[in-house]
Amino acid sequence: MKRMFLLMGLVVVLPGVRSHGPACDVVGRVRPVPRRSAARGRPLTERPQNGLTTQRNEARRCILCRVVRVVDGDTVHMKLEPGNWQLGEPVTPVLGANTQHPATVRLAGIDAPELTQPFGPEAKTVLTASTLGRIVRLEYEGTDRYGRILGDVFTGDIWVNLQLVRDGLAWRYPRCKATRIRRAEQNARRAGLGLWADPQPLAPWLFRKGRNGRKKAQKAQKPREGMLEELGRAA
Repeated sequence: MKRMFLLMGLVVVLPGVRSHGPACDVVGRVRPVPRRSAARGRPLTERPQNGLTTQRNEARRCILCRVVRVVDGDTVHMKLEPGNWQLGEPVTPVLGANTQHPATVRLAGIDAPELTQPFGPEAKTVLTASTLGRIVRLEYEGTDRYGRILGDVFTGDIWVNLQLVRDGLAWRYPRCKATRIRRAEQNARRAGLGLWADPQPLAPWLFRKGRNGRKKAQKAQKPREGMLEELGRAA
């Protein structure tokens, strides 16, 4: 009799035991659990939030290029080095079908002064000395709205983007969250290096905004001046 009571108690208790295994539905079937990225812990169907990549959890590409022209303190033209491969596939879709056609690369996370601003020519000179004619490592994720490749440029162990900010020859772009670049700008500002020698330097994005505003005002002024001349002649 005692054994019977014990068995009946087990029957009552067992349905309430929680399982630590796979989640199950009411009929005992294991519910599918969405696969997640090991790197970020997100479902693989979720798109990255940076808006630059088109594949799911796409890795940064790394290619070797030769710098053939320096446009200003944060923009260069590059040509793909022969025999380059990225993620196991040729990189021709990245730089175009003709690998000899230079691609425009914008150094990511920084903004150097315009050439007509103080320290704009100095930034271009330093970038030219460190990259022009050299084979550099380009790491990037995508392009900006102008079709320029946004990337980090390395010459050996030197991160060129960071070095320009460290020397006070470029600003940290407001949307850049890289800790090393942010700290480099803070240190350059405290030390008064480069453009930070000016107590109130003008950020290049504000300079461009004012320049574009002046151009629009000049264009609007020309038709008005022409109308006044015609009215004067008629009078």
